[in-house]
Amino acid sequence: MLIVLILGEIMMRVMIINDTKMNLALRVKTKVQFDIMSFHYWLVIFSQFQYRL
Repeated sequence: MLIVLILGEIMMRVMIINDTKMNLALRVKTKVQFDIMSFHYWLVIFSQFQYRL
């Protein structure tokens, strides 16, 4: 599960970096949404580790 989340994070960042066809406003909006999503993912991962400890 952890590996899947990390790979998803990498894929999202690569998509954002490589996508130059989107206009700037849409790209910024998408990046903010992805950052919120990735923050949520890392929060979930952190809470999982807390429960194991």
